[in-house]
Amino acid sequence: MEKSKSDKDPQGDILIGHGAFGVDYVPKKRRAQVVAGRVYGGKIAELSPGKAKAIPLDRFTIALFRVDDEFYAIKDACPHAEFPLSRSSLVSRYTVMCASHNWHFDIRDGHCVKIGHCGHAAPDLTVRTFPVEIAGEEIWIVVERKPVSRDREQE
Repeated sequence: MEKSKSDKDPQGDILIGHGAFGVDYVPKKRRAQVVAGRVYGGKIAELSPGKAKAIPLDRFTIALFRVDDEFYAIKDACPHAEFPLSRSSLVSRYTVMCASHNWHFDIRDGHCVKIGHCGHAAPDLTVRTFPVEIAGEEIWIVVERKPVSRDREQE
C-alpha cells in the first residue's frame, strides 16, 4: 500500500541521506506539537544561561537560547549549510557562531553579523526568529501568527 502525501513523514528524506549536514532524524513522537500556534520550549530552570536547546518540529527545528533571564528563538539552521545553530556557541551576549563555518548571527533579530572568514554579510541575510512567551515557569515559542480579522482591521 502506497502512502499518500499527507501520510509521508516530512523528515523522511533525512533517513535516506538527503538531509542537510549535521541534521539528524527525529522520530515523530519526539517532535514538539504545535498547540494554538505555539510550541512548548520547556521550563525556565531546564535551560541554563548561555546555553541553547533544539526543539524539533515536523518541517524544521527551533534553537532556543537563554541569555541571563531572556529567551530567544531562531530557526535552528545556518543558511549557509543548514548546520544546527543549537550545536553552536554564543560568542558574545547575543551572537551565535555557527560551529560549521563560523557564520555569526544575532539571536535577537536573526541578522547575519559576519560570514565566516569571507567578510561581512548583506543586511538582508537573516535566520528566521520566533517570539518567545513566558507563562509562569514555562517557555512557549510562537510559530504561527493568527490572521487579524477584517473587523479588527477597521477599528
